[in-house]
Amino acid sequence: MRFCFSAGKLLIPFAAAVILSIAPYRTVAAQEKNDLQSREAAKKVCEVFLQSLAKNDTKRAFNSIKPYISIPDKEFNEVIEEVVRQRDTLVKRFGNSQSYEFLQEQTLKDILLKYTYIEKYQIHVIRWSFIFYKPQDKWTLNSFYWDENIKELFK
Repeated sequence: MRFCFSAGKLLIPFAAAVILSIAPYRTVAAQEKNDLQSREAAKKVCEVFLQSLAKNDTKRAFNSIKPYISIPDKEFNEVIEEVVRQRDTLVKRFGNSQSYEFLQEQTLKDILLKYTYIEKYQIHVIRWSFIFYKPQDKWTLNSFYWDENIKELFK
């Protein structure tokens, strides 16, 4: 199971993947209002998101991140509903979400920033990655995804 939110083109959800584009919808006004001044502020966005997930509140998690992705409400709500269904399947397979843990920060120059976390379930873990882009002097959320590919954590 995988969810990927990425700047790019909008694809229809299929199987266990959802890919969503924000780039065409992000306005300059929204960008200025919601960009992040520091890496710590970007990390806080991830932490707030994962805190809600660990409490099994998917809608609250996604609503906490919405100011940083600026997409039409209708599309955003459709994505939330799909992810809620996917996460319900995860709970049936792996038990409730228990907690999350920060694993790694990676940077490419001072342009790209990636935070990697795991979300702990009763009998499994899910990898979460958040990628931020710094076009000038502020960070903006570019993409985030989750998957079950925990072997990639060891690379």
